[in-house]
Amino acid sequence: MSDTHKTEQVQYVPVQMMSTGMDDDEIDLLDLWRVLVAGKWIVLGVTLCCVLAGVGYAFLVTPVFQVQTYFLPPTIKDIAELNRAVDMGGDGVPLTDNSTRYTPEYVYDFFLRNLRSRDLRQSFAEKAGPLNVGELHLEKVGGKRSKDKAFYVLSCTSHDPEKAAQGVNGFVAHVMEHTRQTLIGDVLSMRNDRITFLKNSIAAKRKYGKEKREDQIARLNESLEIARALHITEDKFSGSNISSAAIYDLGVAYLRGTKALEAEIAALQNRKTDDPFIEGLRELQEQLDAVSKIAIRPDNVRVAQVDQPALVPSKPIKPKKQLIVALSGVGGLFLGFFAVFFLNFLKKAKGEGESAAA
Repeated sequence: MSDTHKTEQVQYVPVQMMSTGMDDDEIDLLDLWRVLVAGKWIVLGVTLCCVLAGVGYAFLVTPVFQVQTYFLPPTIKDIAELNRAVDMGGDGVPLTDNSTRYTPEYVYDFFLRNLRSRDLRQSFAEKAGPLNVGELHLEKVGGKRSKDKAFYVLSCTSHDPEKAAQGVNGFVAHVMEHTRQTLIGDVLSMRNDRITFLKNSIAAKRKYGKEKREDQIARLNESLEIARALHITEDKFSGSNISSAAIYDLGVAYLRGTKALEAEIAALQNRKTDDPFIEGLRELQEQLDAVSKIAIRPDNVRVAQVDQPALVPSKPIKPKKQLIVALSGVGGLFLGFFAVFFLNFLKKAKGEGESAAA
């Protein structure tokens, strides 16, 4: 009996302690609720102040607008003027021996690289004034995973949407013109190089043509001396089928006689120009004339398509007023809870201190 009674007492104590612990927890939660109810005006006041501060910030801060313009590659027709100049000089004459045609992809990529150029941005600022916008961002529409690899957007932020839109459109026009003039300049540079090459080739042919004529006169004079020494006056090859070239190759030109040789020497000495007798000269002159006529009309060259110019946005991207007010309310609510619990803590600490002093 005694052992049984001791066991019952051991088993009863933990249950009683557990029950007491649960009651203490319920009392604590009720205490917390009472503290919050008692400080409801503090919570409400702090929350209201935070909301008012958020509203004030949202409506007083300077709004930020985003300006965007979209691009597409040029068509084959847009760069046809460049390729016509590269391909021929007006009469089917190639501009260079290894001319490379321009493609829409190459021209568009060159334009996009120029859009990123800080040097061009600086030159535009010197010409038309600063853009007064944030950093310019050029990226594919839809991000890097976009299937349309050629659709790009240029965007920037500003506090003045009208000036930003005007500045971005002006900058794009500036870059387009620079790109166009650079491409045209490259083609015209190839044209000028070709013109220089053809002129030098023509001059060289004329020089060597004159030297060949002088060499021919020297050979004929030598043959004339031999003919005079042999007293050959008549052409021994008259009526024969032997060509003049074969006669000279055989070294028997003196057999043509003094009369024929003197007549040929006089004709060569009195010749005013060697052009009709220079092989390939007329072809070079034809090419030079054709290449010299190459001209490119800039208005017919387009380096990109502006799918949509920069427009004045109707709504700012910052600040996001609804989000700011909502976060202010939530933050104010938690701040109010903290204030109530902190004041309650100070009150309890003060009461305990007074009790201990008494």
